[in-house]
Amino acid sequence: MAGRKPNRQLLARPPHIGRRSRRENELWFAPPLPGWPGWRTRLGRSGFDPIDYRLELAHMWGVLLREFFTFRFRSRNPIVLIVLLWIGLGLSSHLLTLLPVLTTRSNVIFDRRVVIDGWLLFSFLLDGLYFVIGAVILANVAKNMNNLMEPLFKLLELDVNDSPAIEQCATLLVEGFKEHWPDSWPDMESARREVREMLAGDRICRIAIDRAGNVVGWIGGIPEYDGHVWELHPLVVKPDQQMQGIGRMLVRDFEQEVKRRGGFTLMLGTDDEDSMTSLANADLYRDTWDQIAEIENLKGHPYEFYRKVGFTIVGVVPNANGRGKPDILMAKRVG
Repeated sequence: MAGRKPNRQLLARPPHIGRRSRRENELWFAPPLPGWPGWRTRLGRSGFDPIDYRLELAHMWGVLLREFFTFRFRSRNPIVLIVLLWIGLGLSSHLLTLLPVLTTRSNVIFDRRVVIDGWLLFSFLLDGLYFVIGAVILANVAKNMNNLMEPLFKLLELDVNDSPAIEQCATLLVEGFKEHWPDSWPDMESARREVREMLAGDRICRIAIDRAGNVVGWIGGIPEYDGHVWELHPLVVKPDQQMQGIGRMLVRDFEQEVKRRGGFTLMLGTDDEDSMTSLANADLYRDTWDQIAEIENLKGHPYEFYRKVGFTIVGVVPNANGRGKPDILMAKRVG
């Protein structure tokens, strides 16, 4: 065994580590793992290398400074902006503290004047560089603070004469429902017809637009039971704009509008046509409420979102969309 040569290929491979979730890997106190900055994967090398780590760290700072000096840095995190404000003020103050010293020393004449003036000139240039970096950081902070004060999205009533917005709402219906509910609005014509119907005077039709004026989400409401109950139908958010709070914002706005009109209850039906929950393909005529209480979300069904915004499952319609495809009924108290 003592004379056996080591297998270089085995040495070159990092140790096998089970797959972990992305968020867990991003925790600052987690140990260095393969794929982290500084982890060597070159042939014949393995393990963590501080030199590689510092090189990648320098690259990261270079990218960050480039974002600052091109004024493309973007952040809506108040804590990040406050820290950057503190850093910018600290760097900018260097030049201000050096000016009185430079003015005083430049008027003094003695034997070592050249050395002192040279040192002061170097300090002045260095602090001038700090001042420039600090000023750039402060400018970026000011720009992002201005963006932070402006809402990313605006809610308003869909205008019956706004043809571009109506077209965008129809596109949202087709794009938003085609994966799991393809028969809801299979084409633009059916989607346009749905939008036009929701523009009736007794209904609610609200949209969310971004800063460019593009429709990124819309919600509708239909009065039932003499206006005491309002059906939420439909709710759709642009796929690439989801998980940003737009849907929650639309539901909150819809509830306020229903309250203003004297409604007491919000209700909706959210279909399961693609076996997205444990209620699909189940005998819902037996132990109905036990199955509802133990419902599981298998493919990201929206009932879970509605629960988060205050809705409760109040029933189920078995086979509403075909055998094994139920409609989940949900309701929420207005208030």
